[in-house]
Amino acid sequence: MIYNNTSINNLNQAQQNYQTSSNKISTGDKIYEARLDPSGLAVSERMESIINGTLSQIEAEQSQISLNQTAEGGLSVIQSSMQRMYELSVQSKNGVYSTDDRANIQKEITQLKENINYIANSTEYNTQQVLSYATVERFGLDNLDVTDQANLNLDTIKDAIDTVSSLRSDYGSKVNASESRIKDLQIQHYNTTESYSAIRDVDLAREVTEMTKFKMKQDINISLIQKQNSFEVDKVKALLGF
Repeated sequence: MIYNNTSINNLNQAQQNYQTSSNKISTGDKIYEARLDPSGLAVSERMESIINGTLSQIEAEQSQISLNQTAEGGLSVIQSSMQRMYELSVQSKNGVYSTDDRANIQKEITQLKENINYIANSTEYNTQQVLSYATVERFGLDNLDVTDQANLNLDTIKDAIDTVSSLRSDYGSKVNASESRIKDLQIQHYNTTESYSAIRDVDLAREVTEMTKFKMKQDINISLIQKQNSFEVDKVKALLGF
């Protein structure tokens, strides 16, 4: 058969464009192959690295928040025990308490000390001890003894309570700082994702329209080739006298 080269070239181009549009629709990616937009691909790949990086940073900050909240929660329990120790120590100074009464108060204080050390040694985040430093020895309360009124110093307990308050405040500040960084990272992630989508995401309505247009071009050129073939065959027959 004799073909019209122009129609064949048009048909091949229409088929190629049709397939390209079909692939874009099926993948949802305007640059599913580098040849379609080399510079756009390079830019979007850099953006993808930024997007993945911000997600990793957000995850790290969220983990840090959880760690700091865990530590602050443990200190809250420790502080409550210290406040109870202070109340009991003040009570022990009341003249109406007998030696036996103070001995019973000391038993509760001993239990509170043990509770503080337990919280200090058992508070963990992801198997990591976060309050191993917060023991009664660290706060100078290991020798607290209300039965020894002569050497009982209430200021030692108050100082310990103030220290824990300061530590809790520090952890709270760290949580606030992480939350602020997460907000900034989320904005960066959103903006970069939007830019990435503008480069890579397919406009389905537009691409369907394009694909329909290329399908029509295919059909038109197929029809032209068929007519041209028929004309050329008739022409040859005429020359041969058929």
